Amino acid sequence: MLVSVPTIHTKNENGIKFSIENIQSQLDLKTVKLIGHIWVHDVSLSYLVDKGGTPWLWRRLKKILERTVKMDQVSLLLTGWEKVSLEEGVEQELGIRRALTEDVKNGLLFERLPLRDQALVWSVLDEVIGLSCVGLGDKRGIKGKRNGISGEEIMAEVLQKNAGALQKEIDEICLKLNNLAHGKKLCEEIRKYFADRKARMESLLFQMDDNHEIPRKKKEAEATLEHEYLIFRKTMWAFFEEIEKLDIEIEPKLKNFYGFKCGLNEVR
Repeated sequence: MLVSVPTIHTKNENGIKFSIENIQSQLDLKTVKLIGHIWVHDVSLSYLVDKGGTPWLWRRLKKILERTVKMDQVSLLLTGWEKVSLEEGVEQELGIRRALTEDVKNGLLFERLPLRDQALVWSVLDEVIGLSCVGLGDKRGIKGKRNGISGEEIMAEVLQKNAGALQKEIDEICLKLNNLAHGKKLCEEIRKYFADRKARMESLLFQMDDNHEIPRKKKEAEATLEHEYLIFRKTMWAFFEEIEKLDIEIEPKLKNFYGFKCGLNEVR
């Protein structure tokens, strides 16, 4: 498995291509198979996509990879979600998917790293490796399903992946709240609300992923999830405002994820 970031320039394009081909030949000698290539793209850097939504240098990457791996062995890993709002990240992914329609049809896999979390990184890599294994029809089917996706489904997957990491952030805030006389009650309210919303969203996600569910019900679940998220986000804003009144700082990635613009050092 090879991982790349967009640093290709005209001067070193042939050199990179030669390096990858050299790696491929060395692996072949050792009867080790290159099963995939991960291309890393930061959704917070809007200048890394052109007006049509194509990631910077994507066409050059395809030329470099054309003799080593097929498109159904290439994964586009979207990072930088913690630096933008969820809606902005979803919008950019949808734009990239539209621009790379043909590559998606040919098996390009999209993955996301919503937060810079070590356990989440390994989880994403394990999933990419598993889905990149050639010759497993069921996994190719999963890959196809994952690429035919709506904005609501992208939002749902990001929320699901973020759940554990965000829970850690909430737990750290609650530890600080518990040390304050007026913070314990707020901590209990946040924990209860967070747990209730998590259970509700998991139920909707299960309904959306259920292959036996009728399409109309799935669409209803998608719409409900989007509505529930908007309510959830606004409620979290209210909690954040109360937390900051107690002079407790909220981590930037939490504020960005929920689209919370105000802060201790920001002008309201």
